[in-house]
Amino acid sequence: MIDKELLEILRCPETKAALRVLPTDKLQRLNEQIAAGGVQTAGGREIESKVEAAFITEDELRIYRLEDHIPIMLVEEAILTEQLEGFESPGSGS
Repeated sequence: MIDKELLEILRCPETKAALRVLPTDKLQRLNEQIAAGGVQTAGGREIESKVEAAFITEDELRIYRLEDHIPIMLVEEAILTEQLEGFESPGSGS
């Protein structure tokens, strides 16, 4: 997994929000929705393969995948959680 020191310095390239590891239950939920189809990156590309690990921003609005243990920290490759069921942000009241 990712070194704690690296995680402390990584930030969302769009909002500069801190990141944390996506919890297992949400990772599973994400993968179920990817398998069902329709999950897209912020750039509009449909995600077709299972996500092995990911980071989520503190506000839970963006997910950044890890591929081969490398974080994909590109704005257009983020997964916006507004398109996902069960990913309401902490302040949304849902």
